Amino acid sequence: MSARTIFCRFCGAAGAHRFGKDRRHRQRYQCSHCSKVFLRRTNTVKSGSHLSDRQWEMAMKLFATRAGMSAADLSRVLGINPKTAQKLNRIFRHVVQGLRPHRIPGVSEWDESTFSTQWVLGGVSRDSKQCLLECIPDRREDTMCPRVLRAAGPGGSSSPMSIWATTVSIVT
Repeated sequence: MSARTIFCRFCGAAGAHRFGKDRRHRQRYQCSHCSKVFLRRTNTVKSGSHLSDRQWEMAMKLFATRAGMSAADLSRVLGINPKTAQKLNRIFRHVVQGLRPHRIPGVSEWDESTFSTQWVLGGVSRDSKQCLLECIPDRREDTMCPRVLRAAGPGGSSSPMSIWATTVSIVT
């Protein structure tokens, strides 16, 4: 088995070495460049958390499979305080928000659908396979067309005629 290179969480230098364990029996490391001591979770979303790595992993899986879970359900499943579960949900939503594309490159296909009473407009790029979902108040042309044009961006294949044809085919 090959040894993994550990990078310092503070200065980014490679070659940190093991430096004992903390009170919770987690491996500590010391940077050979700046001499600071850190854990694997230092300067990550997990830093300062009293939850175990297993609880974090389970919370991430539940968030990913269910697109978020209520704090009450999460606290019941993980056996944690409801306020801690709320904080986990906020952290995950904040992380995921940065992953959401604002534009879809290349040729894209669009469609709308309703979930319960909420309309959702979705587009998928044929080239990059990126997708974009956005909640919309209704399925009128003046609601959907500007959003498709904005998301298609420069170089995208969304001319007003193709959007109108798409909108007409969606509505009928």
